[in-house]
Amino acid sequence: MWLSASSGDVLELWTVTNYHWCLKQRLEMEGEVVGPSWSSELPGVLRVLVRGREGEEVVRSLVVAWDTQSGGGLATVAVIDGNTVRLTPFKEVVVP
Repeated sequence: MWLSASSGDVLELWTVTNYHWCLKQRLEMEGEVVGPSWSSELPGVLRVLVRGREGEEVVRSLVVAWDTQSGGGLATVAVIDGNTVRLTPFKEVVVP
């Protein structure tokens, strides 16, 4: 999803899990976002065409990756949701 603003466009990357949307990344672009698209050849690569004020166009490639790790005595898992880090101690939580 991208939003237009006077100073430039904002590109937001979201994911959904267990019926909950999480904002993973918010990128402020200097210019107008013309068309973001995922690479058909390289998974996890997002290409964004950005048009500047002078009319120049730049293709930006963003590599998106995430990793799942758990650890510690409580088997704690961390999830990033926008500016918030959510921690869940699975050893002490009842999972439905």
